[in-house]
Amino acid sequence: MSQVGNTGQFEVADWRRQIDVAAQASIDGFALNFGRKDDSYEKQLDNAFQAASGTSFKLFFSFDYAGAYTGGGPWNASEVDALLSRYASHSSYFHQGSQPLVSTFEGIAQSSQWKDLKQKYNCFFIPSCKFSLL
Repeated sequence: MSQVGNTGQFEVADWRRQIDVAAQASIDGFALNFGRKDDSYEKQLDNAFQAASGTSFKLFFSFDYAGAYTGGGPWNASEVDALLSRYASHSSYFHQGSQPLVSTFEGIAQSSQWKDLKQKYNCFFIPSCKFSLL
């Protein structure tokens, strides 16, 4: 997983180097984890997708609803919608079959927003969940 908040100073060339190193290690893609108040995520998503373009390397979103690194807290459905609208059809976005893969970190309280998002984007959705081991 790539914590996008840790890449604030990356340029496209930095993403390419990371992708090349990962590919050499037989890694097929990155889960891009980011919070909504991370000041750099928009630029870094653009950089990451530009770097992955033309390669077989894939990227997918893991929306951080806790905002543990950024203090951003939960995502609004409209913000998630805008990002999926922009990237889910990108050639470097990972699809499970024909479905764009989307995951979350935390966000259980906002689970109801995914009904409409799943329907609109036909997402293969893997939400974060809490469980306890007995």
